[in-house]
Amino acid sequence: MNTADMLLMDDFIDYLEHNIIQTEKHYIARETNKLLLVSTRITRCKTLLNVCQQSMLRNPIAFIHSEEFLSVPPEYVRELLEFDTLGLDEESIFDAIIKWGVYNTRDLDMVDVIDHVKNWSVDQFDALRSTIKDFIPLIRFFKMDSCYFNEKFGPYKLLLDDDLYNHIIQYHKNPNSFPLHKFYPLRLNSTLISEFHISVISSWIEIPEDQREQYSPPPIIEMIQDYNLNSLPFEFDLIFRSQGKRISDGLWCQKVHNQGPTLTIIKTSNQGLFGGYKSASWKEKKITKGKHNKIKKIECVDGGDGFIFQWLDDHSFDDDKIICPKLQWINKHLDFDMFLGGSKMSLDFRYGKGLSVFNRESRHDKCEKGLMYTIEEVEIFRVLKRNS
Repeated sequence: MNTADMLLMDDFIDYLEHNIIQTEKHYIARETNKLLLVSTRITRCKTLLNVCQQSMLRNPIAFIHSEEFLSVPPEYVRELLEFDTLGLDEESIFDAIIKWGVYNTRDLDMVDVIDHVKNWSVDQFDALRSTIKDFIPLIRFFKMDSCYFNEKFGPYKLLLDDDLYNHIIQYHKNPNSFPLHKFYPLRLNSTLISEFHISVISSWIEIPEDQREQYSPPPIIEMIQDYNLNSLPFEFDLIFRSQGKRISDGLWCQKVHNQGPTLTIIKTSNQGLFGGYKSASWKEKKITKGKHNKIKKIECVDGGDGFIFQWLDDHSFDDDKIICPKLQWINKHLDFDMFLGGSKMSLDFRYGKGLSVFNRESRHDKCEKGLMYTIEEVEIFRVLKRNS
């Protein structure tokens, strides 16, 4: 395809692109990074670029760690940084930009320079800064983890203007302060859901309890006109991700307990997405033991209210393929870890890689009583109310 592009064989390029998309789906999945690089270099391959991009967004960490990422043109790097939904934390994004910049800056050696960043010369910093200057405004430094910024970013401060760097430092010391510089909101770090999903879910969270019956399933999602994360009343901060592995109790307690309201997204291998919103924290229950170490009392914890849902969607980043979800309001979540719902309908993912779906009210619902689905990935977000 590259050779055909150099020889200006436009019709042949169009034929190859169409053939790959229509007949080589497994090849695209296996060689996403290579095809993505090729399609970023050939302006005619916009359709192939879009297909490869959708595949890449399901595992972006593999792409930014690949050799192909280092060779993508700067225009595409900038396009990625403008995404509000990207399944990466800001620290990983910044590290990737540094590697891309070093690789694409003359006289900077990849291994020697990155391994000895504290010994860089002013000229080396100036050279790198010139390479990535258009990317710096798109990196969300204000949304980085404070520990990361304070402990690891220091050597790179020469890449920023003194004024901007000082404001970021002050913001991380006092996150409640208002940054003087324009900054982007928290990027949606998800490989499972898009801006469209999160816009719909935000609208559900906002519905007052006394009005929920007006939005009984199936909910009307056509009323969502604005999918821009900037306009949403909430931010969704990823606190936990598990890819096809059993979730240990210790890791769950460490990452998920006492985080306030949360949104859980569960991707299954055959039925799209399941999930739920919980208005109260998951918390560790206090257990009182009596004689012979027998449990005497288990403290009840407020599970909060919210909802659970099933979203029949095999194309998370393609809004045209989204099917209207099934929604069930929950007046009170039962207070179990890795469990959403009440006594009548629930999602239970305490059993390793399996998701148990119970619906004790309807025999005709697709979420039938006792169905078990295979979990591919779980994402849990802390839901933060934005300051007005």
